[in-house]
Amino acid sequence: RDAAEHIALSQGPSAVTMRRVAEACGVAVGTLYRHYPSKDELLADVIGGFWYEAFHGGIDAVRNASSFEEAFRSFFLCASQAFRRFERVFLYRTDPLEKQARLAGKRREEQAFRHVGEGLTAALRRDPRIDARCWTDAFGPERFVALLLEETVRQLRRGDESPDFLLTLMERTIYEKGDFYAGDHGNGV
Repeated sequence: RDAAEHIALSQGPSAVTMRRVAEACGVAVGTLYRHYPSKDELLADVIGGFWYEAFHGGIDAVRNASSFEEAFRSFFLCASQAFRRFERVFLYRTDPLEKQARLAGKRREEQAFRHVGEGLTAALRRDPRIDARCWTDAFGPERFVALLLEETVRQLRRGDESPDFLLTLMERTIYEKGDFYAGDHGNGV
């Protein structure tokens, strides 16, 4: 996979062929086919590796964080570094991939989102600074984490590597206490 990733990053995913990858690895093409039945499977593994690096790479920091804010900062930093490495060169050049490779890559992305979402939700539930009164049926921890994940990807795709907006959103929605949670929602925006 590392050789395929290197070729994809340096020349684009359409430059990845089983023969080139086998040559780069110093193995016979047949040996590579034993591990990856097709180029699509190999490219799906490369895409999966990106999502793993973007999201799973920081999961230990998320698990060990003392607050949700710290967990989210760790996650955002890890995701930002992965996007910087892959995004401009590889993520937008998936059009030439066969439908199966794109679908397999999408499944890997969804797995990564689910896994990191579970980790961030656990960190959110552990944080003693969060007033449980902020949660409602319509605004629960899982939906809040999903919103943060989706907006993180959106920001990073735009090239915005600062978590400040999301940290401010977090601070104002789940950390601030006071009259809002007591039912006096005020008229200000």
